Amino acid sequence: MTDQEIAFMGKMTAGMTHEIKNVLATIKESSGLMQDFLKLCQDGAFPYGEKFAQILAGIQGQVARGVEISTRLNRFAHSMDEPVISADLNEIIDQVVFLNQRQARLKQTELRGVPSEKDVRIETDPFRLQLVLAASIHYLLARSSPKDLIIIRPRPTEAGAAVNLQIATGEEIPETMEAPQPELPAELAEIKNILDQLQAQIRPAKAGGKEGLVLVLEKTR
Repeated sequence: MTDQEIAFMGKMTAGMTHEIKNVLATIKESSGLMQDFLKLCQDGAFPYGEKFAQILAGIQGQVARGVEISTRLNRFAHSMDEPVISADLNEIIDQVVFLNQRQARLKQTELRGVPSEKDVRIETDPFRLQLVLAASIHYLLARSSPKDLIIIRPRPTEAGAAVNLQIATGEEIPETMEAPQPELPAELAEIKNILDQLQAQIRPAKAGGKEGLVLVLEKTR
């Protein structure tokens, strides 16, 4: 997919997410008015008042969830605006973790980003980087067991940055990973051209005997 095609897809998606948020805002306002009307009713004047209040509270909760999802989708769409930007790696990982939570839930696995204490910025293509991170997450999910934990942790390097992705059991999370192997896993061969465009490498590694990956990024694409 060319940069022009990616930008077009992002523009269309961003526009639709704004429309979705407008719909959610109308539902929120209408359910809020219904809650206000219920409060005006005297006790016992409306036999199903308590039940309706519970339903409206549920609607408000789902609206809030929908707003969060559409906001994240809008942010993802805008990652297609420019082919190269100065990106905060902590923010990108937080976004990718959110967008892939459903796949993790289906595997009964927890997906967690651990932000770097230091600012980690890198000149990169944010859309293609998210694609690579999502592919890496799916690779580890296929090798995880129920109740496992997948940790994604960025760190600065002299050349740019790296991201450790590892499977952990329980809350004991190894801080370091064993020396990564040079070969790209065969299951990730389909993203080799994208890695080349990012000037990035993915290397299999292990942490505490569990499977992991190291994504190595240069300063520029």
